[in-house]
Amino acid sequence: MDIEYKLTEGEVVYVDHIGIEGNTHTKDYVIRREIKLKEGDPFNSVLARKSVERLYNLGFLDNVDVDVQQPNSPSKADVIFTVTEGKPGMLSAGAGYSSVDGLIGTLQIQHINFLGRGQRVNFQWQFGARTNSFDLGWTEPWFMGRPMSFGVDIFRTNRLQQLGTITNAYWTLDRGFSMTLAPRFSDIYTVSMGYSFSNQERYNVSPDSATRAAVLSPDCANDPTGLCDEFHALYSNFTEQFIRDTRDNQFDPTRGNRESLSLIEGGLVPANSVKFYKPILDASIHFPTFWKFVLSFHGQWSYIKPYGDSTLTDIQTQLYHVGGADTVRGYALGAVGVSGQNGNPGGQVMNVYNVEYKFPIAPDEHGKTLLQGVFFYDIGGDWDNFNEVTYRTGTGPFNLQQGAGFGIRFKTPVFPLRLDFGIPLNRAPGQAATQFYFNVGSLF
Repeated sequence: MDIEYKLTEGEVVYVDHIGIEGNTHTKDYVIRREIKLKEGDPFNSVLARKSVERLYNLGFLDNVDVDVQQPNSPSKADVIFTVTEGKPGMLSAGAGYSSVDGLIGTLQIQHINFLGRGQRVNFQWQFGARTNSFDLGWTEPWFMGRPMSFGVDIFRTNRLQQLGTITNAYWTLDRGFSMTLAPRFSDIYTVSMGYSFSNQERYNVSPDSATRAAVLSPDCANDPTGLCDEFHALYSNFTEQFIRDTRDNQFDPTRGNRESLSLIEGGLVPANSVKFYKPILDASIHFPTFWKFVLSFHGQWSYIKPYGDSTLTDIQTQLYHVGGADTVRGYALGAVGVSGQNGNPGGQVMNVYNVEYKFPIAPDEHGKTLLQGVFFYDIGGDWDNFNEVTYRTGTGPFNLQQGAGFGIRFKTPVFPLRLDFGIPLNRAPGQAATQFYFNVGSLF
């Protein structure tokens, strides 16, 4: 039996007019520049769907509807984008508790659609027994009317640092600024170029000789004169980053992946700044399983090395301290790998892998997920050099260590909140059986 298919193509439908409705605060051009469809071009449903994704990624729209109308001719269509604006500005104050930092207070003022132009303005003050910091930032996502973002940040951070098992090792004070320029070459590819400058002080260092050697200088391990009580350094860092991003939503992705390759170079100018280089490879992928359940995988690989007259002491706060809310949950900050050993300033090689399975708990008024639950599994480690790297798990300093647990994700108008409860699967004697973390922002 032969089957013959006869196809009769219809007329090509062209976009006659693009309309925007529902925006009361946002300027029309802020929405229009994210729409991939163009007037006069053939209508394309793929570009219409991509336009909706781009509008949601602005972060301040609660809902986007697309209506295709053909009032005048079957070959011409009017495409109407109806948006529902959320609350782009937010004043928030809160408190949280973590096993590392204890009680933490936060005051934040943020606007992600400043003056209706899509600009982001942020001020954050974080305070507690172990930290006191503020950050003031501004970002323009379409700098000079082109698809590239430009941002400036000013910061001051005062923090009580942990080193190995010594929780009150020393204080740091960092003051400086950073700038970032990131042109977007397409919806997928971005190149980011950044510069940061900061002045760091380390003081009130623990009298432990190994800590003083790691934080101040090997010559300060036993210093009866008291001349080594403080450390000062200038950090002048250039960062180049190449990003490929196919996620459907950068705030709460359900599918797609993101890969980035970065290189941080310190000490190019001025001559007295700390010299080091730090390549970072980061990758994540997200799979929808059923309904709104999402399985996500993440990996990060990095290495840091000083050069010239700089030493490991100079880059001590840049070294890796695996363990904690952003790496391997279930352990205290820096308790995994060689960084968890007393007297070790931190690792120079780092591998971390994370798996999360997210599921919705409560939706908002538009049906989007407001409260999420998550089960997670983390594994990772840090080492002094590549020769020490091993992929065996265990409690030793050279072994990968694992953690698992569950958490809650709460979506606010401007940033997600993370509450995680972690259990160490390779717990060494003396380590806590559980860890609780409170954090702001997504892990990956």
